[in-house]
Amino acid sequence: MERYPDVDSQLFIESWDTNNRTEEGRNTRIGANPKLNNLMSGYKAAKYNLILISDSGINATKDTLLDMVMHMTPGVGIVHQLPFTCDRKGFSCTLEKVNI
Repeated sequence: MERYPDVDSQLFIESWDTNNRTEEGRNTRIGANPKLNNLMSGYKAAKYNLILISDSGINATKDTLLDMVMHMTPGVGIVHQLPFTCDRKGFSCTLEKVNI
């Protein structure tokens, strides 16, 4: 964000308590995947019609975003691309790669 100050951006830092409870104390979890639950604040704050959700373990070409946007035509609700995952070491990274 410091590198690109003219880009309209926000940083959301979530914890289980702040992400999963409303002011009234109701649970707002959307599922068992903590990554998806952590995305909810950013999703709710989105200002634009198109949202890209990506992960640090995913590689993309320089044209990936343009390619996806070009497929968002009237009548299309979602565009998904098969991810190309990075190789990272450790059991948890292997497990995450299987779950993508």
